[in-house]
Amino acid sequence: MIGTTLGQFRILAQLGQGGMGEVFLAEDTTLRRRVAIKRLSSVLGGQPQWVARLRREAIALAAVNHPNVVTVHAVSEVDGIPFVVMELVEGSTIQRLLPPEGFEPERVVELAIPIVTALEAAHASGVLHRDLKPGNVMVTADDRVKVVDFGLAKVVGDPAADPQATAATTPGLVLGTLAYMAPELLVGESAERKSDFYSLGVVLFEMATGRLPFMGTTVPWLMQQVMLEPPPLLSEIRPDVPERLTRLVSALLAKEPDGRPGSARLILEELTRCQRREPSPAPSTAPVPKAVSAPPVDMTIAGLLIRGRHLWNKRTEDSLRTALRCFQEVTDLDPLQPKAWLGIADTLNLLSNYGIAPPGDSLIRVRAAVAHAVQLEGESGDALRALALAAWQFEFNWEEADALYRRAIELDPTSALTHHWYGVLLGVTRRFDQGIAHFAQAEALDPLSLISLATRGWFTLFAGRPEEAHAILRRVFSLDGSYFPAYWFDGQALAVLGRHEDAIHSLTRATELAGRTSRMLGYLGYVTGLAGRREEALALLAELRGRAADDYVPPYFQALVLAGVAERAEALAELRRALTSRDTMVRDIAIDTPWWSFREEPAYQMLLRELKLLA
Repeated sequence: MIGTTLGQFRILAQLGQGGMGEVFLAEDTTLRRRVAIKRLSSVLGGQPQWVARLRREAIALAAVNHPNVVTVHAVSEVDGIPFVVMELVEGSTIQRLLPPEGFEPERVVELAIPIVTALEAAHASGVLHRDLKPGNVMVTADDRVKVVDFGLAKVVGDPAADPQATAATTPGLVLGTLAYMAPELLVGESAERKSDFYSLGVVLFEMATGRLPFMGTTVPWLMQQVMLEPPPLLSEIRPDVPERLTRLVSALLAKEPDGRPGSARLILEELTRCQRREPSPAPSTAPVPKAVSAPPVDMTIAGLLIRGRHLWNKRTEDSLRTALRCFQEVTDLDPLQPKAWLGIADTLNLLSNYGIAPPGDSLIRVRAAVAHAVQLEGESGDALRALALAAWQFEFNWEEADALYRRAIELDPTSALTHHWYGVLLGVTRRFDQGIAHFAQAEALDPLSLISLATRGWFTLFAGRPEEAHAILRRVFSLDGSYFPAYWFDGQALAVLGRHEDAIHSLTRATELAGRTSRMLGYLGYVTGLAGRREEALALLAELRGRAADDYVPPYFQALVLAGVAERAEALAELRRALTSRDTMVRDIAIDTPWWSFREEPAYQMLLRELKLLA
């Protein structure tokens, strides 16, 4: 290739070579500038799916106009050779600059901020990196940081661009560097933003210590470490690393995506606090996991557990049903796995909590699964939290659930998830100030998560403060513009404020992001009817009823639309049907905004009495 030309580009030298392709220094003879040219390797260049993918992702990356992301100038083809023309970044990679003992903590943060800013820009354009590592981050002579080599990038929402489908059939192809790959990728799940965040955690760990968090010398050993073993704490290796940075890296390296920060913006805010040397939140009183070697574990079981939790965290109908199968398969292979039994309990709880599955025998199954887990590892906060949710959503037993949450918090006062769900119970039973305090506690324990912030906004609305709720939810949007619960909650707040068209827009967006679930159709139908668009609302009601003919649709969702079109008697009849069938959604009738105007209705008050929600 050296000395040859590709169109207007003269190849001057080879800059690098990897499993996917080669990168060359070239001269643009038309514009008289030096550029970098990347082409697929000879193995992949003859495969149409990889050529098509190269084009799609180059076009997507070209839309990421950001100073910390390498610029794509063009994608072209000459004599059947596809290639990408990129900005030439002159400097050194972090891999080459990294001292054996790591950078000083201040330098780690200084370099991390532009890396995360680059990820934020790429994610905002729907592009995942999927191969973030020190060798793919350049630092120029004037100390500018550039994230390069999006060669494994994936365009979000484009299944054809996901290389997992072809990796197994491409001999010798290794996607990414194993040590930087998130656990969910090792078990065959598709990449998401939080997969990039895990890679970022490995990069920050390496920048701070000069070594990787996991150092297995064989592929099976390294995979077991990544999937099963806790990483060492930064402060154990570098005592001078601030606790806030240690906690951030630990969160990024969480095995389950739900334990990682919710957005790049949250990571940036935390890095900025590190830079300002703000003190860390109150230290955890829970025992800190140590980096000890895990006992031998069947990798099939480990993979199923990781895949199950990954799918559980996605919380869609398909992902929850598949997660349940993963956990059940583990118990079939080895019934002595407490995490699998708790996974079954948590998944059954969510399937009903989200209105996906009818209550049926779920309460019995949840309690049986938790009993298995407790028998194997003793009483735990996680087990009690699962029992508490089952108690109030299936039996409407508010007192038992309250006691279980309080006991769970005694066992593990640092569980953000338990504080969050206890806050939900307190809000549902109209103890708003106490509930909001627990949401705030959950935020303090896990400042990198969005769920408690968004839910605090939702229950602030239920407490009768819609303007304040709207402001909180706008904050969520600033952190992650694709977080669907915030659009749902804000749609309700906007409806209360009388901004009906804005409410429709917000709930339409929530419906799109959530995958047109029955729950979102119900709330969208409500605000559409409230806005006077009766025929559109009734069309949504017809869609729900059509679904109900073949699948489970909670009566509560149909009642929402009927309330929106002012069919009050029918709405109350659906609520009665919801209570009779033990529809878990009916738990919300004391606080949910569609029922505020029903408070003086005798039939509504009777429902509250039967649910023990009327003082």
